[in-house]
Amino acid sequence: MRHGTLCFRNYRSTLTEPSLQITAQPKRAMKNPWIKKNPLMSIWLSGANTIANSARGHATAAAKRQSATLMTQSTKQVTDFWMSAFTPKPASKKSRKRR
Repeated sequence: MRHGTLCFRNYRSTLTEPSLQITAQPKRAMKNPWIKKNPLMSIWLSGANTIANSARGHATAAAKRQSATLMTQSTKQVTDFWMSAFTPKPASKKSRKRR
């Protein structure tokens, strides 16, 4: 608010009479140094995020490879089990007696 502008002190005074109020300039608060931009911290965090995302990508790829290998092996085991259940065993060869 500027000096000499018309303003009202409170609600009751608005009903009766407006008054001129001289306002002082507000004091500026000191800036918080913890939220100030820090270029070195920004560069460091960008590098840390790059490394972390790279490691996460490698871990995800390894997990997918292991999962695919496990599924392939389990499918092969199930298929072999059921195929051996439906196919007859081969006849054993008779051994000759030695004389």
